[in-house]
Amino acid sequence: RELAAIAALAPVGAARIATGAAATREAVAALPRDGTDVLHLATHATLDTRVSALASIVLSRRDASGRELAGDLRPHDILALAARPRLVVLSACDAAAEPSRAAAGLMNLTRAFLGSGARYVVASRWAVGDASAVALMTEFYRALLQDGLPPDAALARAQQSLAGTAAWRAPFHWAGFVVTAAAP
Repeated sequence: RELAAIAALAPVGAARIATGAAATREAVAALPRDGTDVLHLATHATLDTRVSALASIVLSRRDASGRELAGDLRPHDILALAARPRLVVLSACDAAAEPSRAAAGLMNLTRAFLGSGARYVVASRWAVGDASAVALMTEFYRALLQDGLPPDAALARAQQSLAGTAAWRAPFHWAGFVVTAAAP
């Protein structure tokens, strides 16, 4: 639902969507160096509380024929990606979280994308609900794509929008998402 809602806001033909068995680590790795302005990953993220480099974005672990695949996209994989999207959105639980106090400042998913060349990374510091993520991301992309706002302003507008509704008023639904920007 999230990807369909976002694609409906994008210019015709601008969005490429991979879901299910097509949403693989290999598919992300195959994205071209140029031409990928925004990379949106709506999936799960995992943390390793002892080894921050073992954090991962969970992608399909089986291809369309059922063959088993390595499904985890880890920081070292992210740093090796050819694609250099300006904006990366990690619509996944804990994608911006620090795995532990001891690991604070070490490599995590957000820093890996910044290190790979992304200018902005939008991600959540805690577990998020699927339905509220759809609502937040729809408002975020409306502000980003239709109103032309930069990522930080688009996220702020989306969060204000959700905070103003009865269904999503609680900060749990929207406050976990943050924008991290690369140094100019």
